[in-house]
Amino acid sequence: MKRQWWIWVIVLIGLIGISQPNTVSAAGKGMYAVQYLPTKEQRNKDLSYFDMDVVGNHEYQLRARILNIGTKPLTITVQVTNGYTNKNGRISYDQANRKLVNGSHGLEGMVTSKKKVSVRLQPGKSQEISFTLKTPALKSKGIYAGSILTASDIGSDDSSNFQIKNRIQFATGIVFHYGTGEPLPKLSIDSPAVKLVDGQSQVQFDLTNAASINTRNLQLKVQSTASVTRRST
Repeated sequence: MKRQWWIWVIVLIGLIGISQPNTVSAAGKGMYAVQYLPTKEQRNKDLSYFDMDVVGNHEYQLRARILNIGTKPLTITVQVTNGYTNKNGRISYDQANRKLVNGSHGLEGMVTSKKKVSVRLQPGKSQEISFTLKTPALKSKGIYAGSILTASDIGSDDSSNFQIKNRIQFATGIVFHYGTGEPLPKLSIDSPAVKLVDGQSQVQFDLTNAASINTRNLQLKVQSTASVTRRST
């Protein structure tokens, strides 16, 4: 992913419009842009997100600049969130208070500054925001993943007989690398059960990766067995 200094993203509930790559418009009224500001620990400054080498028991300041590029004032909320695997098998960053498999609070738990801030920006104005994160006394190797999540409600489109609520949301990724090398995935299958979904019986289970590393191109080969108990009469 090459550097993209200004990235515009808008999510419309029920309607999504994209005019060109990384650019979305909501009638030209409510839009904002986010620019991440690299730190000295950045591994590759050509990336458009925080990708940092970190050590344990140390403070790091993450900074980003927000610009109102629309035509009306916007109130934008900003917070640090953890990355998690959604039901489609993709990494998402759109929820706060997501704990890791081992019960830790991840990047969210490292924030020592104010955990959630709100800024009010007039059209054409910008503001820098920052979060201070302190890493725990890490002894193993791996990664912590999350984001700086920004969001803004921009009202409703009431030009017709129904309303569409518009909301802009953008996640600037954060990846903390600690230790040398990468650990191997540690997978386990838990809580297998047969469930009825849309009138069909399905075998469902929880797939867990307890290691501090992402898994890619994962293929599963599953064999199920059944036992039958006969009752004599």
